[in-house]
Formats: sequence, C-alpha cells, structure tokens
Amino acid sequence: MPKVFKKEINFRFSFIEKFEIYASYSAIKKIILEKYLDNVVNLFIESSSFKTAGKLCKVLLEFKKELNLEQLMAIGNAYFSNSQIAPAHGVNSGLEIIFNENKEKVSDDLINSLR
Repeated sequence: MPKVFKKEINFRFSFIEKFEIYASYSAIKKIILEKYLDNVVNLFIESSSFKTAGKLCKVLLEFKKELNLEQLMAIGNAYFSNSQIAPAHGVNSGLEIIFNENKEKVSDDLINSLR
C-alpha cells in the first residue's frame, strides 16, 4: 500500500473518531445542525468500512430528532444498499433508535425492516 494512501486512511479514521466526540459538544452540534447535517448523513451513506459506519451512526444519534424525512430515507436506503453499513457494530440498534424517534416521519415497515 502506498505511503500517501495509508496516511489518508489513518487521517480519516482519526478524524471520524474525534468527530464522534466533538459532535456531542453543544457549540459544535449547533454549527453542524445549521450547515453540515446533510454532509454528516452523506458521510454515513458513503461509509467504506464497518468501523466508519459504526462511528458515524453514533454521530447521527446525536442528531436523531433533527433529521428530516429525506435524510431518514437516504439513511434507510443506504442500510440496504451499502454492504458496510448493516453488519457494522452498533448500527442496527442505533438506526432503530433513530427511526423510532422519528415514527411520525417514517413508515412502520421501514422501522420493522431494520429489526
């Protein structure tokens, strides 16, 4: 594996681990809500490893009440289409919490399919 590529991978994991912590801080959470929630959802949808999907699911839990229908549907679709998401540690229970918190926005079928 080329050195540059290896450094990029290490940076991504390091960033995501720190992002998981920082997303819980109220000032940072406010900035994410105002400008970057779609980006966080896209990072989760495009997860390229189980570890990334698991960490980003924890970040999404911080914003579970603020997710809109479009974001929830994208997350649900990614669960079924991205092979790195469903098997990731903590994702099933995390998404079940997210979707149960948003029952008024999504169908019971989608919630049940995550079980």
